[in-house]
Amino acid sequence: MSRDLRLPLEASKSAETFATMLANARRLWLTIATSTTSGHAHAFLLRPFRDRQAAGPHLATLARAFERRLRVSWIFLLLWEFVAIRLASEKPMKNYPIMFEIAGPTAMWTRPDTGDAPTSYPAPTFSAVRGIFESVLWLKSAEVVPLKVEICAPVVYHAYTTNYGGPLRDPEQIRGGNNYQLIATVLINVCYRLFAEVRPSFVARPEKWAGVNGAHAYQEMFEERIARGQTWRTPCLGWQEFVPSYLGPFRPDTQVQESESQTLPSMLHRVFPRGPGDKGEYRQNVRIEKGVLRYAA
Repeated sequence: MSRDLRLPLEASKSAETFATMLANARRLWLTIATSTTSGHAHAFLLRPFRDRQAAGPHLATLARAFERRLRVSWIFLLLWEFVAIRLASEKPMKNYPIMFEIAGPTAMWTRPDTGDAPTSYPAPTFSAVRGIFESVLWLKSAEVVPLKVEICAPVVYHAYTTNYGGPLRDPEQIRGGNNYQLIATVLINVCYRLFAEVRPSFVARPEKWAGVNGAHAYQEMFEERIARGQTWRTPCLGWQEFVPSYLGPFRPDTQVQESESQTLPSMLHRVFPRGPGDKGEYRQNVRIEKGVLRYAA
């Protein structure tokens, strides 16, 4: 089922169950279509499903020719198309909000256009925020979509120097065991409130998750982990060496820095949106208004 198809999830559990049923019906139909010996039936199975007038008489003929198991699978297939068309016009599914506060002594949200002496954005990118959320909890049955970030500490830049010993060094430096001195401009004493919503993901999942609303499950598990201070892996504020000093529920004395307002001519939105090797996705004229950066879809 298309990821862009928004199922109404007032009864989200049944919708998840239906999605699993449709996936099974699709697999069974593909088996039928590839194993049919009749050229006429095979061609019919591959015809567009929206041709209702032509489908009527052929369906009756096909039903008599196939065994009961094949007839049932064909009914599932027609039901799949009918419901997909109907649901495409329904209201969007219910989304589940999640949020937390994170702070630390140093952060680096690298601007790709600053080259080998990188400089940080004043606020985390869409990809970075999503990565922080998923460092707390990651589920295949749910998709985290960052909405906004609130800057809760003054934006202060600071020079940072480190010895880089990775594979991007010059070959002679690698052979000689020499490090590369990397100079960067980072943020210090940062604090953010991060907001996102969780949407169900209808990708393949373990059998035990069949019939479970993945977004709702993610929200409950996430809130429980935040309250206990538990994470899936160590979160970081951009670079992995910049670990947070606080990650948890909102603190009452934290205030949004309303004096922080600026326009970023270009900002990295998502890294490798279509997989490794793909080019980054950017947004132009991104506005930070009174300490709040909202992420465009």
